Amino acid sequence: MTGRFVLSALVVAQAAVSVQAEGGTDLVDLALPFVGTDNTREVSHGNLYPCISRPWGMHAWTPQTRSAGQGWLYDWKDQKFLGLHQTHQPSPWIGDYGQFTVMATTGDVRFSEEERACWFSHKTELATPAQYKVYLAEYDTWMEVAPTDRAAMIRVTYPKADSPRFVFDALDGDAEVNVDRELGRIFGYTTRRFVRWNESAENRTKFRNWFVIQSDRPFTEVHLESGERKGAVVTFAPTKKNEQVSFRVASSFIDLGQTERNLQELSSGDFDSVLQEGRRVWNENLGRISVTGGSADERRMFYTCLYRSLLLPRKLHELDAGGRPVHQSPYGKGVCPGVYYADTGYWDAFRALCPLLNLVYPETGRDIIAGMDACLAESGWLPEWASPDHRACMIGQNAASIVAD
Repeated sequence: MTGRFVLSALVVAQAAVSVQAEGGTDLVDLALPFVGTDNTREVSHGNLYPCISRPWGMHAWTPQTRSAGQGWLYDWKDQKFLGLHQTHQPSPWIGDYGQFTVMATTGDVRFSEEERACWFSHKTELATPAQYKVYLAEYDTWMEVAPTDRAAMIRVTYPKADSPRFVFDALDGDAEVNVDRELGRIFGYTTRRFVRWNESAENRTKFRNWFVIQSDRPFTEVHLESGERKGAVVTFAPTKKNEQVSFRVASSFIDLGQTERNLQELSSGDFDSVLQEGRRVWNENLGRISVTGGSADERRMFYTCLYRSLLLPRKLHELDAGGRPVHQSPYGKGVCPGVYYADTGYWDAFRALCPLLNLVYPETGRDIIAGMDACLAESGWLPEWASPDHRACMIGQNAASIVAD
């Protein structure tokens, strides 16, 4: 940074300082999700994916260009698109869990990653923290997603097609995928790569990511995959050019009934209203710190880093029928009251990230500490690396300094 770059970190908890940068640009548009995605594992270069989420959102979304499960979901050098991926991955080293992928296709039924892979160009990608959009050249189709904390709107713009299709890929066989053809609904659960600290514990429960996907129109055909990799390919009535189909998506770590409550985060809004609310939330949170001076690139660098700082630890708690926070214990204690956060290694985060949150986002800092207390009560330990259970890696009790702070 040059001497011209002056940072004013205004420590306020109640109101955003600013929602626009110099020149009237929304702060959310200065945060660039593609930065850091030109990955090279061997020299630890990049190692990021475009994370589309609300601040500290329970579920995030990313474009998937590489096979799920190997840690590097998206690479800027890739030319094939495999789908929109719901992710909980904090880093490529820790890996993902409870994940699934959706994809829009036309023509023949194509389920596997290899079959449905489609050419795409960065020139037709758009990404902000609140939205991702891409053009799928081989299908002449647009896909876009706008998330809330625990739900998302997906909009697909199809061409004139006799067989417009939508793919749901649970990524492995330890899942359940159901389809209601008339209601246009896909629902079930996925357990893809949940890692638990003590697999032999007798009170350990199977941690699941329950999901529901509600289309705005019925399905005309249903093709179910039930082998080692479960999923579904559903078909709609023929579409006209630029005809749009919307999908309301929600997930829960508690049960299928809770997905219906989480779906209410979308209210009765359409894609555009959910997107605008997401932009408002991001502008408000990024606006806690006001930046003056410096170059346009330096301001983009700052807000890109701040956006990344507000993604983790993610909320694992949900709201019950009375609006109270509850969470599925990763430690076999069932559904417990209160907030819970995971997917951060405090070995790394205690130095700078957590002090930043405590200073600029104190209400979130307090919630994270409450989540640590829940972790201690349910497992006997403060978290060092929980994703969502203890990963039994890193040493010390770095979480203690965060509590003291």
